Amino acid sequence: MSYTTRKQFDLKPDDAARMVRLAEEVRARIEEMAMIFARTVGVPLTSDMVRKFCPSEAMMRWPQPDIEIVCTSDGKCGCFDYREDPPRFYFPCE
Repeated sequence: MSYTTRKQFDLKPDDAARMVRLAEEVRARIEEMAMIFARTVGVPLTSDMVRKFCPSEAMMRWPQPDIEIVCTSDGKCGCFDYREDPPRFYFPCE
């Protein structure tokens, strides 16, 4: 097993406070997107579901990018395609 030493970088106090506020805002927006996804798709949003915002592997196969919004404990992820007209969710992504 190999270990990587992480470097730590301290932020200026103003930058640290701003990063905390931005991180809180991002988490709140992702949670809101997950709630809209769950309501639209009809899947209950549970605490074991992973909330995320990342390009899915489907980007490699589809002409438009999908963004993974939430993944269930059994590995099924829901995606949002914002470039379609109208934008829509897919569940599961595949």
